[in-house]
Amino acid sequence: MRDLSMFTFPHIRTLQTTLFATLMSSSLAVTAYAETKPKQPPSQPVQRTTPQKKKATLSIPPTISAKTGKTVDVYHGVKVADPYRWLENGKSKKVVSWGARHQARTRAFLDKIPARKNIIKELKKLYNNTSSSSPQSHGNRYFFFRREGLKNQPILYVREGRFDAPARVLLDPNTMSKDGTVAIQQISPSPSGRFLAYAVAAKGSDWSHVKILNVQTKTHLSDTIPRTRWPSIVWNRHGTGFYYVSYPPKGSVPKRDRNYYRRIFFHLLGTSYTADRLVFGGGYRKEAWVSPATTSDRDLLFVSKSTDWSRNDLYIRPMDGKGPFLPFAVGLKGQFSVDADGDTLYIMTTYKAPKGRILIASKKKWSQKHWKTLLPEQRGVIKSVSLAKGMLLVHYMEDVASRLAVYSRKGKFLYNVPLPAKGTVGGLETRHDRSEIFFRFTSWIYPSVGYRFDLKTRKRTQLESLKIPVDLSKYTTKQIFYKSKDGTRVPMFLVYRKGLVLNGNNPTELYGYGGFEVSLRPRFLAALFPWLDRGGVFALANLRGGGEYGSAWHKAGRRAKKQNVYDDFIAAA
Repeated sequence: MRDLSMFTFPHIRTLQTTLFATLMSSSLAVTAYAETKPKQPPSQPVQRTTPQKKKATLSIPPTISAKTGKTVDVYHGVKVADPYRWLENGKSKKVVSWGARHQARTRAFLDKIPARKNIIKELKKLYNNTSSSSPQSHGNRYFFFRREGLKNQPILYVREGRFDAPARVLLDPNTMSKDGTVAIQQISPSPSGRFLAYAVAAKGSDWSHVKILNVQTKTHLSDTIPRTRWPSIVWNRHGTGFYYVSYPPKGSVPKRDRNYYRRIFFHLLGTSYTADRLVFGGGYRKEAWVSPATTSDRDLLFVSKSTDWSRNDLYIRPMDGKGPFLPFAVGLKGQFSVDADGDTLYIMTTYKAPKGRILIASKKKWSQKHWKTLLPEQRGVIKSVSLAKGMLLVHYMEDVASRLAVYSRKGKFLYNVPLPAKGTVGGLETRHDRSEIFFRFTSWIYPSVGYRFDLKTRKRTQLESLKIPVDLSKYTTKQIFYKSKDGTRVPMFLVYRKGLVLNGNNPTELYGYGGFEVSLRPRFLAALFPWLDRGGVFALANLRGGGEYGSAWHKAGRRAKKQNVYDDFIAAA
């Protein structure tokens, strides 16, 4: 039940791209980014690195119209015109030509923006830094990624014995191709840390293949597994093999179905993938998302199956068993994940608890009638539940900010892990047999920093901080709440330079997501600062459809209630 890293979510990459696009292309940005002094109070002058010039005005090139077709669909007796259906065929020469013309038109406009070169220089300085992920502890080794400067891909390192021991490079994907597009998609060290299974993809593709590395010698085994995408690798107890998710071989299903029919196999080290044993697959919808998981003690193997973001089914069997999977939580309206240590199962679920609750059961008596409540639903949304030595660590999200609560294994609250400010915890790493935990913390004007925290001594050690060439004391942020069309209270973050008068006349980037139960939490975004320095305001609205207040908040912005998402966004403006 690990928390996911804050570095990998697609919506964050989208947000960064959106910020850059705003800098370069919006009509507001063209005015705000001309080489003039932004509107600022006299007491808060903006430091500029280039001479002031007169405002530049740019004319927008003529629109390139698209032809309209005559496609009409009939749904339940209602005719629905779709005049641009022809644009859905991305391989059509006409579509490719139309796209190229638009690309040329856009490029011609962007390249004439006077401040463009200066903005790019500023962004390069902001992104030219080093940051590391939280270390994963396996056996006596610590594995972590480090992103160095402007390199295309983060590098995988390992430390021996201690979290602060000298690090050595294990895998550098920047050397795996000339164009730097080969990426490590996922890693999974064996329990002892002897081997590393990892998925590698090229040229931005989701498709990957799995390779196995001997960590000590840095030599590869001959094993290679093709046709994977985020394979969810889970090692068995002894490190002799692992479970993974794969897709049908090429040509075995129609091309339109190649992203479906996920199945789980077991791979034994030293054998060909063609001999891998099918563990879970078939008998369910082709769209089902299946993935394996294990408990901290690696005693049990779970399979999660879902076709809906709001719920999943769980099946269970002994880790090294070969019998059938038994239904653990099937047909229930909620999300489930399970961890275990000793005889106790710890069940995190949104079943009858939209914000999450924690149940316990015995490994010997784990049917639903034997479930007991350990921690009932609370004000905050449970993001993750982690086992540490003799303790339980619960990551809550309260009004879109993180809280790390420490409990005894009996459910008694002990204390909250101290955090630097109101912000976001990510990359949380724990072990059920150790009291040390690792995590990263970030907020809008708080660069990401890594910590080691000892749950027993309550000592917090800073591992690394992101060094940014910006005086962060010049900026401020606040969270406000506003009413949407139906009266719902919606949170929104504002980020801007100190001294800026919020009078409604400042150029503002308003961003929202509102889907897939994704929570947009405070995090440091380097691309913000050129915008803020030129008098811009950044506003992020936590729309319904996300996960900021649990599954009920998510359901209030999907399907028949999708209009709430748009109403929330309009009300934010």
